[in-house]
Amino acid sequence: QAAVLPLGMSTAAAALFQKEHLRLPPPSLNRRQLANRKLLLVWGGTTSAGCNAIQLAIAAGCDVVATDLPKNFDYVRELGASHVVNSCSSTALADLRNIFRGKKSAGAFDTVGSEESIRFCGSVVGQGHVVSASKVSAADIRLNDVSSWIFEEFLPRALAEGKYKT
Repeated sequence: QAAVLPLGMSTAAAALFQKEHLRLPPPSLNRRQLANRKLLLVWGGTTSAGCNAIQLAIAAGCDVVATDLPKNFDYVRELGASHVVNSCSSTALADLRNIFRGKKSAGAFDTVGSEESIRFCGSVVGQGHVVSASKVSAADIRLNDVSSWIFEEFLPRALAEGKYKT
């Protein structure tokens, strides 16, 4: 489990926190539960990047809506997703639109990167608010504060306190 953590974590962190992507605030274990939090869509909740994105987005103050297969719903909820939608369902798009209707959106992180998944995410949150894992360079976080936020400040404490799942 720990062997895949650095790449999945770095990819998710780049997508969520980089200035050229979703620009979420830094993650914190002390983030208060606030009403009317922004929703973040994570397409592919049980991918390596998806598992990390769910947890990081929650620590950044978002509510997470994830997609996955029904056999993985319980695990995705254990990671903290407030809603899970079957990505293969014929009603997935309508289900996601209903969840996002009237709510503030933080955007979408598409961990799959297929033409179809990018299109689905864009039709839910708007085309300009979708970050695809295929367009993210995990190594970029070493060039700015994101790397220190994650690997020096947030992750060691989160792991030590048992508040982060690998």
